[in-house]
Amino acid sequence: MREYLLNMERFLEVEQEMMQLFLGGDGAPPPPARALGKGSTTAVVRQTREVENPRPPFAGPRGDAPPPAAALPPTATTSSPRVRSFPFLGTIISEVPGAELVALRRLEKGEDLFLDEHVLGGRISRTDDALRPIAVVPLTISTEILAEAAAALMPDSLLVGMREVRAHRWIHVETDPITLRITARRTSQAGNEVEVHVHQLTGEAERGGADGTPAIQGIMVFGDRYPEPPRLGDFSLRAERVSKLASTNLYDGELMFHGRCFQGVASVDRSGQDGLVAQLTVLPPTGLFRSTPTPRLVTDPVVLDAAGQLVGFWAAEYLERGFVVFPYRLAALHVYGPGRPAHERVTCRLRLRLFGTNQVSSDLDLVGMDGRLWMRLVGWEDMRFDLPKAFHRFWVAPLDNLLSRPWQTAVAGVPAPDSLECRRLDRFFDSGNAIWKVLWASLVLNRRERKAFRELTGPDTRRSDWLLGRAAAKDAARVFLRRHYALVLGAADIEIDHDEYGRPVLGGPWTREAESLPTLSLAHAGGTAVALVGHAAGGRRLGIDLEAIRPLRPEFEAFAFTRDEQELLASLPSSSRPEWVFRFWCAKEALAKALGRGLMDGPKSIRVQGLDRETGIVAAVGHGRLVEARPEFAGRTLVVYTVREDDWVVATTLCEEQP
Repeated sequence: MREYLLNMERFLEVEQEMMQLFLGGDGAPPPPARALGKGSTTAVVRQTREVENPRPPFAGPRGDAPPPAAALPPTATTSSPRVRSFPFLGTIISEVPGAELVALRRLEKGEDLFLDEHVLGGRISRTDDALRPIAVVPLTISTEILAEAAAALMPDSLLVGMREVRAHRWIHVETDPITLRITARRTSQAGNEVEVHVHQLTGEAERGGADGTPAIQGIMVFGDRYPEPPRLGDFSLRAERVSKLASTNLYDGELMFHGRCFQGVASVDRSGQDGLVAQLTVLPPTGLFRSTPTPRLVTDPVVLDAAGQLVGFWAAEYLERGFVVFPYRLAALHVYGPGRPAHERVTCRLRLRLFGTNQVSSDLDLVGMDGRLWMRLVGWEDMRFDLPKAFHRFWVAPLDNLLSRPWQTAVAGVPAPDSLECRRLDRFFDSGNAIWKVLWASLVLNRRERKAFRELTGPDTRRSDWLLGRAAAKDAARVFLRRHYALVLGAADIEIDHDEYGRPVLGGPWTREAESLPTLSLAHAGGTAVALVGHAAGGRRLGIDLEAIRPLRPEFEAFAFTRDEQELLASLPSSSRPEWVFRFWCAKEALAKALGRGLMDGPKSIRVQGLDRETGIVAAVGHGRLVEARPEFAGRTLVVYTVREDDWVVATTLCEEQP
C-alpha cells in the first residue's frame, strides 16, 4: 500500500510538471530559495575570447573546498557587466563573488551554431535555403548553462554532479534571438552546492529586468576531487536480442533530426524490452559557436545528448505509438572523472521503464574504454508524444508530404471538378499543445507569415484556426501547382496574403514562373479548415464555406434571412429544415467570398431565390452595396453547390450564372 501511495504521489507530481511543459511553461513552479539581486544593466555582451589558461572539460585547479556561503565575507553586489570565459554564461551583470551571480545570455543562430544542428525538421523551402524550422536547445546544453553559472562561483572546485534538474519549458529559437536570465546562488546548507535558475525573457521582462518565464533549474554539486566510481556488474536485458537498429543509418532523417555536431551515437548493439547497449563517440566541441571555435566546457553536453538520444532509438524500435520522446527532468548526474579525449568510444548502458502512458524514466551508465564508469545519469525522464501519423510524416519530410486530405465531396457537383483542388484539414493538436504548434507553424510559414503568427492576439483557438486555414490553403496550392504547372514547392514557398478587401491571395517567388495566378478561397469552422484553389481564367471566381450543423438561437433566422428566404425554408419538410438553414448560410458566405467584398450589408447582402433539393443547388443574387461594388454581377442569379457530409455542410461556387 505504501508503494502504491508513493507511486501515485510521483504520478501526480509528473502530471503537474508535464502540464507546465504542455502549456508552454505558463505554470507556476516552486520559487527559488531566495530571489537574487537584479543588476541595473540589461545590455548583453557575448563572450568571444578565451582565458590564458583555459580549463579542460570537467576540470579546475585542485585545492581545498571553498567555505560555505554563510562564511563568505560580505561583498557589495556589482552591476557592471563582466565578461567571463564560459561560452554559455554570457555577461555577468551582478555578482557577490563565491556566493551568487546574475547573468544574461543571448541565444541567436548567427553566433550559436549548435542551434542549426538541433533543428526540428529538415529542409522546408525550395526557394529559401536559409529558412528552417524552430531550433530547440537540447536539455544537456541547458544543463551546461547551469553548470557554467555554478562553476563561475566555484573556480577552485570540480563539478562532480547535478541533482533535481527540471525543465519548465523547452527553450526554442525561431528567427529572432532570445535572451536568458541566469541566476546562481551558493546554498548555505551545503557549501559545495549551487542552485541555478534560468528564465527566458520576453517583452516587458526583457525591457524591465524582470525574471521572465521559468525555463530550467537545478542544483550543481562540486568537490575537490572526483569520487571513486562504483564497480559495474553484468548488464542483461529482458528478452535481449541484436538490435534491429544495429545495421541502420541512425541519422538518415527518419529516426533522428540531429545535425552532425550531435550525431554521437556510433551504433546500437543490443536491445531488450527494458533497455539497450550502444556505442557513443566523444565528439569535439567544435562548431558549436561562430566566435569560439574550440570552447572549454564544464560538462560534455554533446556526449550526454547522445546518451539521451538512446531513449528515442529504443522507442523507435519497441513502441508502435508514442515513440516521439523529449527529455525534461534529471534526478541526478554523477561524474566520476574528467572529460574523455575526442573520438574515443564510450559504451552506454540504458535501463528504462515506462511510467504511466506518456513518460519514460531511464538510468544510463557511460563506461570508458578502460571499463570504468565515467558518468551515471539517474532518473532521466522523457515525455512521450503520440503525434498524428500525418504530422509525423510531414515533420520528417515537409517537402515530400502533406498534412491535409483531398475533399472531393465539396466539389463533386461543380462543373469540371478536376480543374479544382480542394483540401480539408481537421485540427489535430489541442489548444494548449504549445511546442508542437510552434513547430507546425515553423514548418509551413515563411518569414513574413511567422511574424504575423507571433503577433496574433486573442484566444488560442483564433491562432489555431489561422494556422489551420493557411496549412490547408498551402496544401491545396502545392497540389494544384504541381499538377497544372509542374512546380514542386514546399508549404513555406507559398505565401497567403490578402488584398485590400481581405480576400486571400496566393504569392511567393514561384509566381514568376506561373503563366497565370490561380485563385484561392478558404474557410474554417469548429476545428476544420477547407481550401479551394483553381484557375481564375474566364471570369471564374471561387468561393467556399463550411459549417457544422448545430442548434441555433431562435432569432438567428430573422437575423440571417429575408422574409422570402424564410418562406422558402418553411416550404421544406421539418426534418430537413435545419440542414437547409446551414446550406443557405454557407451559400451566402461562399458567394460573398467569391465576389471579394464580403457581406457588406450583413447576411442580406446575398439573397437566396431558389433551391434544388435533389442536387443541393442554391440560386442567389447580390444586393445593396455588394452589387454596387461589383456592378457586373447586378441582377445576375448565381449558382452555389451545397452538400452535406456527416454533420458538415459545405458550399462551393464559381460565380456561374443560373441558366
